[in-house]
Amino acid sequence: MEATDYFREQAQECRRLAGGLSPSRDRDALLMLAVHYEREAKRATQAAPAAPGPPLRSV
Repeated sequence: MEATDYFREQAQECRRLAGGLSPSRDRDALLMLAVHYEREAKRATQAAPAAPGPPLRSV
C-alpha cells in the first residue's frame, strides 16, 4: 500500500502545481503526469496481496 499512497500523493501534487499555471504545455504535461501516477497507483493496488480477512468460524 505504500506504493499506492506514494503514487496518489504524486498525482495530487501534479494537479496542485498545474492548477497554479495558466493553460500551457507545462500545465498539460503536469496533468498527463497526474494521470500516469493514478494509473500506477491502480496498478500497485492490483499487484498488492490482499489483506487477510477475519478467520471463518465453523458451525
